Amino acid sequence: MRTWIIAVAAAGALALAVWLLLRGADAPMAARPTPAHPTARPTSPTPMVRPGSAGPLGAAAPGATATDPAAPAVGGGALPAEARPRGAIDHGRAWATLPPTYPMKALSPANVAVSLTGEPVSVYAMAPPGDPPPTREVRGRVLEGGAPAAGVTVVVGDRLMVFAGHLNGAAAAVTDGDGRFTLAAPPTARWALALGPHSWSALTPVADGELAIALAPAAAGLEVTVREDGAPLDATLALTLGDGVVAGTVSAPDGVFRFAALPPGPARLTVGASLEFASGADAVSPVDVTLVAGEVVRRTIALDSANATVAAVPVVAEGAAVRTVEWALVPPPAPASLAALRARARAMPLLGGVDAGNTYQFHRVAPAGPRLACAIAKLAGASDDAPPVVRWGCAPVAVPAGGVVEVEVAIDRPAE
Repeated sequence: MRTWIIAVAAAGALALAVWLLLRGADAPMAARPTPAHPTARPTSPTPMVRPGSAGPLGAAAPGATATDPAAPAVGGGALPAEARPRGAIDHGRAWATLPPTYPMKALSPANVAVSLTGEPVSVYAMAPPGDPPPTREVRGRVLEGGAPAAGVTVVVGDRLMVFAGHLNGAAAAVTDGDGRFTLAAPPTARWALALGPHSWSALTPVADGELAIALAPAAAGLEVTVREDGAPLDATLALTLGDGVVAGTVSAPDGVFRFAALPPGPARLTVGASLEFASGADAVSPVDVTLVAGEVVRRTIALDSANATVAAVPVVAEGAAVRTVEWALVPPPAPASLAALRARARAMPLLGGVDAGNTYQFHRVAPAGPRLACAIAKLAGASDDAPPVVRWGCAPVAVPAGGVVEVEVAIDRPAE
């Protein structure tokens, strides 16, 4: 009897091992980062990867399956098929597919996440303490080819941000059989975007009265190739659509980015090396393009390695708990107020959580000369229910022609 039990157990263990082996063989392998830039790193302290820096626009869809060879290509038939579609916005070697529906989940009274892959929303709800914010009614109608578009997801917000395969906004709703929708949005909501199974709409301003939103006749495509000193670069690409309302950063080991599902309209591209998670200084000029429904826009961006790195070390009051820190590298003179800093810096990269107090690196800083490393920090309040305390500060730094320079930034000025 004991021999029989042992034999059965051994057979079961062998079957489980074979199943796991076969399952692992089908799973996509994670890309292994390669050294991308010869710039030396400061020795103290070493920054950690900031949240969302390695691919919020292009998170792989769980359980992605092979593309049907008979299925029409997205974007007017101009985009090649790939073995592993990953989601509505994608990057690297795989082109994207548009899911038939976009699940959504309310994360708080003024924050909603919409899945761009068609998979269930995998973002946790985090309702802040206190009373819910005020709202106003936003209503409208979505049309596709002049006909009502039913079952289309509409998301609105002051700033729409793509993160980890999700589009985050203030509120969202699904259109009814007549293509109409109604939702409660914060008074600050400025933009609306409709997500359909064949294409997305252009970004539509939120105004009084009923919104008229039209889905594009086909998805817009984009292909960006990044080279450094003429060679392929393990690169990052920050993509901003419209008036800075849809943005995120993705990476591609071979420096080739392909997006098959984008709304038509203006777009801005900013690139860097993928190991430089804090890149985004003033060396590489953004590239502006116009996305067109049913077409693939192609751009090549050439970089060189003749530049400097500025490592900014945040310094806050002893015992202060840092929640987030925003960074900017600006030319003199020093800003007189926090509002003046924000106006000059525009979009400011953000470190949060365990990374908030780490050194921030500004890469590809050129030409040499004087700069100001500036930071805005949110510190924990006196209690869990108290609002965060905002402090900011700037420090002058002389940027060399090449190499690394370190500067301490005292973040001690109160917000006005």
